[in-house]
Amino acid sequence: MLLFIFFVLALSACIKERNAYRLNDQVDISFKNRASIILPDTTFVIRFIDFVEESRCQPFTNCISEGEAIVNLELNFSESVNVGVGNKSTLEPKNIYDTVGIGNYNVRLLGVHYAADAYFGIVEKSFISLRIEEK
Repeated sequence: MLLFIFFVLALSACIKERNAYRLNDQVDISFKNRASIILPDTTFVIRFIDFVEESRCQPFTNCISEGEAIVNLELNFSESVNVGVGNKSTLEPKNIYDTVGIGNYNVRLLGVHYAADAYFGIVEKSFISLRIEEK
């Protein structure tokens, strides 16, 4: 029984560590999941809530414009923000940027990805990459 308790504690420590990041780390968050970013003066918890828009070109196709991906994030269990990647000339008039400021830090969306090309457009198979940077 003692061995079982040790195993569960060890496993939970590994899982927690995998989802905890530091300043300037690339943070990958799959759809509907969250990650904690441990900073010198605070900790951010970011959750990938949903897609607002996915108009990028599908893999193996040719498109006239780059398109964009806009996602909704939940910051620290309360604030909801939209960030996007893609064609800046169509994102900026919508007041969508790849970076959002929180206190002394910026959350920068690096990319919106899918587990494989065949899953393009299937939200449940998506994940985002972002980075927390000092302003």
